[in-house]
Amino acid sequence: MCIRDSFNIKGYLGQNILVTQWTDFSKPYIVISAHYDGYGAYDNLGGTVVLFWMIKWMKRILKTGNYLFAFFDGEERGLLGSNAFLKHFCAKSKTIRVHLSLDGFGIGDSIGCFANFDRVFLKVNGKGYNMPLQADTIVFQKNDIRSLHCFSLPYKELKALVKENIFPTTWYILHTKEDSPKHVEEIWLPLFAWQLMCKLDTLEFDTKGIISL
Repeated sequence: MCIRDSFNIKGYLGQNILVTQWTDFSKPYIVISAHYDGYGAYDNLGGTVVLFWMIKWMKRILKTGNYLFAFFDGEERGLLGSNAFLKHFCAKSKTIRVHLSLDGFGIGDSIGCFANFDRVFLKVNGKGYNMPLQADTIVFQKNDIRSLHCFSLPYKELKALVKENIFPTTWYILHTKEDSPKHVEEIWLPLFAWQLMCKLDTLEFDTKGIISL
């Protein structure tokens, strides 16, 4: 089942697309989302494609579980789609178990996560900065829902991010014209989806920090 959930926030007319074929709202369920209003291919066309692949894998393997797949609008306008989702599904949000956000996929061969925090300390050219995390995962955390913000990076960049908090070189293309399809390695997208599907029941949603999968 597919629900088109329209909203109007601050004059922005948006629409979330929710796939509820595997959702039993009477029991705790996992929300898996990507925002489809991104500025580029990595952010967040790649994440949207991974979400499509997860739905495709779900249909093929008939995985048991309780999941809702959400394509959020308005993330770049101030996390509007995720806010609208929790507002429109207020009663049902009480049964949300955890949230997994796919935001920034298609570059690199490894998956990393920001887990349950709204600011991150990163080193840029040797200097440290306490940067706010502007992503849908923040909206869920504010509603006391554990959330992982997932992305892909080259292995060396992810290792430096996890171990030394070094700002990944890949992220310099974010919100620029350089974030184009030429950088996206399409072959990794279905593989990322499969990896996430296999780990859904064992992901460390209770952890906090920067982790790799």
